[in-house]
Amino acid sequence: MDFWGISLYQSWRNGRVNITGDIGYNASDGISANLIEKTTFAGQIGVKLLKGDMRWGLGYSVNTSSHNNDQMINATWQLSF
Repeated sequence: MDFWGISLYQSWRNGRVNITGDIGYNASDGISANLIEKTTFAGQIGVKLLKGDMRWGLGYSVNTSSHNNDQMINATWQLSF
């Protein structure tokens, strides 16, 4: 039996508040607070695909602060057995 699925995900952090979310067959989100001294921003967005025992993902993330800026593109492949 083949199963197809897709989910979108995103998260961001601005200052002292973290927000994460996942949209798809299994969805969750939450908000948490961290105490920090500097203003920062972190965010990510991407897509995950599922077919049978294999999963593929492609995402983009950015992290910025007053002293540093990072950007990353990632690709994933997973086989469950």
